[in-house]
Amino acid sequence: MITLSFSRTGTRELFTLGTRIKELLSNYNAEELGIKLYVDNFNEKYQTYKNSIEKQEISADVLTQKDSLRDNYFLALRGHLRNFRYHPDDAKKENANKIIAILNKEGENIHRAAYKTETAALISIINEIENTSNGMLEDLNAAEWFNLLKQAQNDFEESLKKYSENKAEIQKVSSASDNRKSFEESMRKLFMFLPMQYEMTSNTELDNLIRQLQVIADRF
Repeated sequence: MITLSFSRTGTRELFTLGTRIKELLSNYNAEELGIKLYVDNFNEKYQTYKNSIEKQEISADVLTQKDSLRDNYFLALRGHLRNFRYHPDDAKKENANKIIAILNKEGENIHRAAYKTETAALISIINEIENTSNGMLEDLNAAEWFNLLKQAQNDFEESLKKYSENKAEIQKVSSASDNRKSFEESMRKLFMFLPMQYEMTSNTELDNLIRQLQVIADRF
């Protein structure tokens, strides 16, 4: 039997291991070697495990990108307004400072806060600016940055909602942790059966496959 300690492999490591095994198996004719049933079972469980991991990672990656976008617009709006400290018009300076005070009311580094904290803060900030600016944004040529921030915030909220719904669905139906058990089991059966098949057939090609599988397993 090919040996491997599954308890020492993390979620991504197990996926990497499975990918390498799958690539190796594709170089052999499983039917001719008499191992097709176990290879097919492994490939099926591998694909399910792969799908569950990719769903989670793609959703999280999209959410991170959209959070970065709203952060950038927040900083761009504040940076634009801060430039008015050098403006000769005192009224514009004062109005810029008023809006900056609203932007900073939850702290100057709110854009670095956790998703939930930043979202609540930006909702409050955007609402307050909309209710108190009274044309100041337009006068300061800042309306475009503000609208971009508002759109990015709304987009992030919608994406977070979809992400949460998707994550809940994955956990309910097909979580990586649940799929891991069946994926590991498909590997155990493969690792156990191949040496047994070799003992019965003495097939040199199968012996070579077993040796290569053990080399891959030893790296994990």
